[in-house]
Amino acid sequence: MTNQNRTYNQLFAERIKKLRLTMGFTQDQFVDYLNSKGLKISRTSLARYEAQLSTPTSPTLQKLSHIFGISTDYFLEDTDLSQTYKKITSTLHSHYFSKIYADDELHKEIKSWIDDPFSESTLTDPFLNIKLKNPYRLYIDEEGDIKEKYKTYPITSKIAKFWQSMFDFLYKDIQVTYFLNSKESPSFEDLLAQKIKTHKYLIDNENLVQELIDSTANIAKSTKLIVSDYKNGLQPYTAIVDNTQKAILKLNSLYESLKNGLEQSKEFIDNK
Repeated sequence: MTNQNRTYNQLFAERIKKLRLTMGFTQDQFVDYLNSKGLKISRTSLARYEAQLSTPTSPTLQKLSHIFGISTDYFLEDTDLSQTYKKITSTLHSHYFSKIYADDELHKEIKSWIDDPFSESTLTDPFLNIKLKNPYRLYIDEEGDIKEKYKTYPITSKIAKFWQSMFDFLYKDIQVTYFLNSKESPSFEDLLAQKIKTHKYLIDNENLVQELIDSTANIAKSTKLIVSDYKNGLQPYTAIVDNTQKAILKLNSLYESLKNGLEQSKEFIDNK
């Protein structure tokens, strides 16, 4: 076995394991998932891949590539992603600032995430000393006017940092960084729009789950207090009934929101 083969074995082992762990799968679960997608592979084969004892055939590699919507470069090469990062930045930048993209899907999703209360940038507004949410502010002076040299909205180092900060999940996503350019795949722009939309509703769902946890804790606390007051003659029995009704209404509202999130998640998974 040559050094080149050993290097490829090591790289493939690292990448296939990282992919599996990112999905939260055990080896058995990962094999079941691949089988469900039409790639027949055994648990033993996967274990040998991850142990650097063997590598897949070319047809298997191509099938893996299409299942996950990534180029084979992810498995084959230790790629320098700097050019890919520049492509993500320039695509986000042009679709946000250029008027010709004002009505397209990617522009809408970029704006939606920037405006979302849960999105956050690590950059600070140069004049307001708060977290920067509006990229236009990187081009204006203290009076709020766009500087002459910035009227074409060039990609400066600060604006590039803004995009990488606000949309860091895109720069970490292997389907984006190892974009599969094929007839069956969405365009790069459509993929970015889909990823932003998906990330947004996943964040929304996480916040809904946290709200459910907080609400049930508050309901239990208030019910305990009302029952205690009732036993001590400080509250009528109707107070327990009213509190229960409010709890049901609150939980029912959360249930409907979570159910909607589940339907969106199923739709996303079915379309992967």
